[in-house]
Amino acid sequence: MEINWTDQSSHVFLNPRLNFAFDQKLIQRRRPSHIWLATSGSAKIVGLNKQAILSSADAVNKFINSSEKDIWLQILPEFHIGGLSIYARSYLSGAKVVTHHFGLGKWDANKFTALLNESGATLISLVPTQIYDLVKNKIVAPHSLRYVFVGGADLENWLYMEAKKLKWPIAPTYGMTECSSQVATANLEDSRMRVLPHVKLRVSEMGKIILMGPSLFTEYCMIGEGGDLAYHDPKIGYEFLTEDFGDLADGYLKPLGRGKDFIKVGGEGVYLNRLRGVLHSFQFEEGLEGEFDLESRPHARLGKTIDLVTTVDEPKVKALVEKFNNTVMPYERIQGVRKVDQIPRGELGK
Repeated sequence: MEINWTDQSSHVFLNPRLNFAFDQKLIQRRRPSHIWLATSGSAKIVGLNKQAILSSADAVNKFINSSEKDIWLQILPEFHIGGLSIYARSYLSGAKVVTHHFGLGKWDANKFTALLNESGATLISLVPTQIYDLVKNKIVAPHSLRYVFVGGADLENWLYMEAKKLKWPIAPTYGMTECSSQVATANLEDSRMRVLPHVKLRVSEMGKIILMGPSLFTEYCMIGEGGDLAYHDPKIGYEFLTEDFGDLADGYLKPLGRGKDFIKVGGEGVYLNRLRGVLHSFQFEEGLEGEFDLESRPHARLGKTIDLVTTVDEPKVKALVEKFNNTVMPYERIQGVRKVDQIPRGELGK
């Protein structure tokens, strides 16, 4: 991908599967030197100044001491900030980028490993679903790798530990399109994520993450019916109130999930993301194939209860549910099981 990071040209990069009917040139002409990206399949496009993306890229490069000796293997889509940001990092560091796209549904852990060995890559960004496949196939990391950034979704602790056993130099990250990629990143010895120096982060009284810094987005472009465009900057002053909950202590951030992942069951607060980690660790231990997720549903007395959603027939998951329910708090237990043909996922497995 060729991007001039210093000129006034603007670009719009969207998932080709999204059927947005609007004139992209109208967005490109709105602001010079901007890149516009959609957020997780929504009709909301984020406008990022190129300098904002470079600010984030510079912070990441310094965190890992990246140089022209590095080689990035880039397998993420460029319309996602996780993929696009790699080109900004290589522009600043002089690192080489080897690009390969598997295509939708064509990711293969063994083919990926062959690419990794062939390229001699030292750096790569992956998502947790890809780490899961590498662990499941017991693939050992090649010696050339220095860092494996893992973002796009939560990397559960059990999966982190299994990947480390296979010598993968895992560095969990927390970031978002609105902040030009990474906000907090772990080093190779510790899974805790330290807030990067280009970002000022605090947590609101309600527990939500608030961001400020030079890598923040400029504004949203909302796509309405008929292709109408409306622009909105939700920042208050220079701060952006995210929808993510988190804890901050001594410069380390512990993300707790999106607003939709926090529910109340009988007055008790429950973070579904944490429970998903428990569920998926037991799934791995039991060797169960298929997809598993947790969802909440309304309950007249308790407010919400928790259900298991799976592509696996219920008799096969009985032992998993029993093991899960014996581990968690009573109000966190699975109350029902719903069988589906497929659990919808985005491009990055979210």
